[in-house]
This record gives sequence, C-alpha cells and structure tokens, in this order.
Amino acid sequence: MRKALLVVLVVLLVFCVIGIGIASFFGYRHFQSKRAEIEDALIEEPQPMPEEDLAWLDDDASDGASPEPPAPSGEQAGDAASPPAQPPPGAESPARPSTSQPKPPPARSSSSPPPPTSSRPSGSSTAPSTASEASPPTIPADPATAPPKKKKPKGVLSVIFESTVPQGEVTIFVDNQPIARQPFTASKKERFRLPKAKRFLPGNHRVRVEVVGPGGKKVEREWNAMVVVDGNTIWKVEVKNFRRKPEVKPIQP
Repeated sequence: MRKALLVVLVVLLVFCVIGIGIASFFGYRHFQSKRAEIEDALIEEPQPMPEEDLAWLDDDASDGASPEPPAPSGEQAGDAASPPAQPPPGAESPARPSTSQPKPPPARSSSSPPPPTSSRPSGSSTAPSTASEASPPTIPADPATAPPKKKKPKGVLSVIFESTVPQGEVTIFVDNQPIARQPFTASKKERFRLPKAKRFLPGNHRVRVEVVGPGGKKVEREWNAMVVVDGNTIWKVEVKNFRRKPEVKPIQP
C-alpha cells in the first residue's frame, strides 16, 4: 500500500513539473509578442515640419539682424568735428599722464615650492659649525683585548643522594666545586633523599660525594660523569652505613 501511494505521488509530481514547464513556455512567448508590439508602436516615421513653423523660423532670422547704430546728435557732432586746441608757440606742452598700467607680477604656480626662509638670526654666520656637527670617528675594538665570550652550558647533570644513616652531612662536588651541602637525619624506615641538578658544558666531569657523620666518620665516592648536549645525565648515590663506600649507579632518564 505504501509503495502504491509513493508511486502515485511521484506521478503527480511529474505531471506538476511538466505543467509548470508548459505554462512557463507559453507565458514567455506571450511576453515576447507583447514586447514586440510595444516597440513597433514607439518607433514612428519622422513627419515633415508644417509651413507655419518654417515661417516662424524665417521671422526669427529677420529679427535677429543687427540694427544700424543711431546718428549722433548736434552737440556730439560738433564736438567730434572740432579739432583739439593747440598750445601757443613757445609754451611747453603739459606732460600727459601715462595711461599704461603697470604689469602685474607673474602668478606663482601652485606646484612650485615657496622660497626657502632662513631661520638663522640676522648677523649669524651661514657656514655650519663643523665642531658640533662632525661625529667622532669610531674606533674598532681590538680582538686581542676583547674579553672572550663564555660558552653557555648545554647539558644537565643530576645527582640523587639517598641514605639511611641516622645523622650526617652530605656535600656534592662537581669538578671540585660544591654544588650542594645539606645536613640530614634518617632511619631505615624514613630515607633521606636529596636530588640536585645543574647545567654544565658537554664532556667529562669529575663528581665526588662526601658524607660526614658524628665523631668524624666519613665516607666518600668519586667518579667521572659524561654530560651530553641537550641531555640529562642522572646518577644515584646511596649510603647505608659508614663501614662501606657509597654505592653509585647511573639511571636512565
């Protein structure tokens, strides 16, 4: 039943699509025909101009002719015919004022820069001071006297000390330089633990651990440790009593 309803819906949908397409086609054709009729109605042949309009244009042309200038009046004609009065002989003719106007200065172009203005006070010398402006010569540093640059350590050396000795003091040396010193108390149940890590230059380094107990008891252990670049070398030192030397073993990081 469901399949039959689905088939019917699909068929109806197909018919609807076909109907919409046919209606769109005929509507478009109708629109094109109406558009063509409107364009034909707008395009008309030019009609000849009537004679009345042509006569109006001729009257305007005759009216546009320039009129003759009016004749001058009697007083103006007499003034124009009478010659100018001549000065008596021997008299100096008065100087005629000059009618020529002075020429204006040429306009400055907007693109041309304005004349430079001096900011120096009057009476000061225009020559620059060579003593104040001249920079002192740079003296290069002598490479023989320059202090050498210290190389930064690039490796880590770690020492982990553990002990069950009741009382004592531990000191850790690297290349005869103490890097840690700590008094401690411990027992078999509670171990004492002292981790110490420091950066050194890569290569072999001499490590020594000393443990001093009450009454002057002392045990120590010394060995070589290799420090690698960008690495961590870990050594573990364990002291159980003062009768034996500390046990030393490397630990993988």
